[in-house]
Amino acid sequence: MKGKLKAFLLNKGGIFSCVLALMLATASLNYYVYANGIQVTLKDDENNITIESEVKTVGEILEDANVKLSSKDIVSPDLDTRLTTTSEIRIKRYKTIKVLVDGNYINIGTNAISTYELEKTNAIELGANDSIVLESTGKGGTLENGEACKVVRAYPVSVSAGGTEAVVYASKGTVRDIIEKSGVAVGKEDIICPSVRTEISQGMEIVIIRVTKATIEDTVSVPFEVIRRPNDNMQIGTEQVVAEGSVGEKKVTSLVTYHNGVEYKRDSTEAVTKSPVSKVIEYGQKAVPVISKMATEETKTINGYKYKQVLNFSATAYCDKGTTASGRTSQVGVVAVDPRVIPLGTKLYIAAADGSWSYGYCVAGDTGGAIKGNIVDLFMNAYSDCIQFGRKKCVVYVLSD
Repeated sequence: MKGKLKAFLLNKGGIFSCVLALMLATASLNYYVYANGIQVTLKDDENNITIESEVKTVGEILEDANVKLSSKDIVSPDLDTRLTTTSEIRIKRYKTIKVLVDGNYINIGTNAISTYELEKTNAIELGANDSIVLESTGKGGTLENGEACKVVRAYPVSVSAGGTEAVVYASKGTVRDIIEKSGVAVGKEDIICPSVRTEISQGMEIVIIRVTKATIEDTVSVPFEVIRRPNDNMQIGTEQVVAEGSVGEKKVTSLVTYHNGVEYKRDSTEAVTKSPVSKVIEYGQKAVPVISKMATEETKTINGYKYKQVLNFSATAYCDKGTTASGRTSQVGVVAVDPRVIPLGTKLYIAAADGSWSYGYCVAGDTGGAIKGNIVDLFMNAYSDCIQFGRKKCVVYVLSD
């Protein structure tokens, strides 16, 4: 060996340096420093080291570094090449691997350092989009002697976007790769499922959701509030509007997101441009009956019944059965009244002022929490009859005993 070799130690410390020197001495490729020469990077399938050498040919440098070669290893540059500047020596080791091709294993010898490089050789017949992967991982990678690989034939992967579809044949790559090969344009807001980094697989369908957005402005009515307040100077059962209400307006601005042309979500903000005005209604609290006509010295009758007093009332209806406040059983002919206005037990005759309907003869036999002032509640047999009757104005004839 020409030149004086000495160990190049990167770390300080006597004991540690000695241990490191022993480790480097056992390696197949070592790290050398020559007193004078050039720096050479030496790479093979397992090593990537740097040595310093006197000016020599590639073969002499490998001999000095004790690098063993087989007859089928490929060295670049050639062994006879004389290196005069900083350079790199690359060794592609010859190896034997087995490859699963369409269900059968074949053994091949190759200097390829990876599955990707093996694909570029003519060692195995491949289709335009077929690939070779390691059996251990199902992915491409570095080849070692005795490695087991398999050929993956190209399969269809569909790319659908907004009603259109493209089919790409491939055997490896990511969703991003397939979309690029399909030529389908993807917008900035579009959603891709699965994600672009996902490795493709057989049967995979790639969906691109077209996302668009639009701003919509609407003017919407704002309903007014109805405020009811008591008035002690008004009779119970009466009411009056003291302030008319008016609707307001508001401007609604919405950012609408569409997925493939269909509304997906809407984010809205509102601004009132015209405030609504509340409607105010006052209702009476004074329990004073309204007497429209008093009995005179002249005897009067209604449908054969003598009466002594005529009252203008509002009539409602109920159908709850049971025992009334007077002890009577609730039935047609028993009505609920405000006993402060009409005493319980008073005999009555009730009809419309215009004669359009008539409840007829009845007795004031019940009371109710909502029956205040000039209101009378008429018993009816069916709920449907009560709903149909609703609330009507009526004349209550107070009959003579």
